[in-house]
Amino acid sequence: MQPTTAQTRYRTAARVAAVVVGGAAVTGVVQLNAAICLALCAGALWVLSGRPSPALALAAHAIAGAVALYALATLSGPVPDLLDATAGTAAAVAIGLALVGGSLAALDARRSPAPLALGVVAAFALVTLVGSGGDVPGAVVPLSLDLLFLSVGALLARPERDPLRGIARDTPGGAVLRRLLPFVLGAPLLLSALGPQSGWLPAAILLALGLLLVWILTREIDAAEAHLRAVALDVRVERRHRFRDPAAGEVAPGDVPDEGQLPKSVV
Repeated sequence: MQPTTAQTRYRTAARVAAVVVGGAAVTGVVQLNAAICLALCAGALWVLSGRPSPALALAAHAIAGAVALYALATLSGPVPDLLDATAGTAAAVAIGLALVGGSLAALDARRSPAPLALGVVAAFALVTLVGSGGDVPGAVVPLSLDLLFLSVGALLARPERDPLRGIARDTPGGAVLRRLLPFVLGAPLLLSALGPQSGWLPAAILLALGLLLVWILTREIDAAEAHLRAVALDVRVERRHRFRDPAAGEVAPGDVPDEGQLPKSVV
């Protein structure tokens, strides 16, 4: 099955995210082992967002899985931390990178938990960025940005699956969701700009409530639209029976009104 234009556009955005992360990894802002992990994940995302051969896709999955295992090894063991910071912050970065690597490794598996894990990483990275108030080590901000780009890019790499399928659906609710989503994601940024001392909790609550309300609204819009379609179909069927020719048992060509217009005899 050929991908639609929307799916091709989302996959292209995933590749752009991979290029951004790969370019940021070679700038030297983060330490070497973290930069290598980011570059490997970006390469795997670049491959998986295209149409690779089975062998190349398997290699990309294996590389992403190796990155996840390495990130987990930094939590306990002789492997150096991914971030030269406090233990809690370094552990959070390692867990985030492990989730991204594991999600890329299981991106094409059936009933994969990758969308949920990627959503958690994206939300955590966004909340860290908007709610930090500058009270974080310097390398946390670029690492959070890289994790945000990787997680969102991995979601965009499979637009035919949930949750991207719900966002890209060709319905009035889907259109409303696509238009409101930038405002929902931008509200925590505005909160951080107006009150950076407020911390991460208000930003997280605002983000969660905004996403929940928008999702409920779009589902209700789609339900109302489906109800209107059903009512319109019932009206059309009723008109066909009303203007049926009793003798022939069929609808005469000029007797059925077009698009709800009444026939001249009724007017």
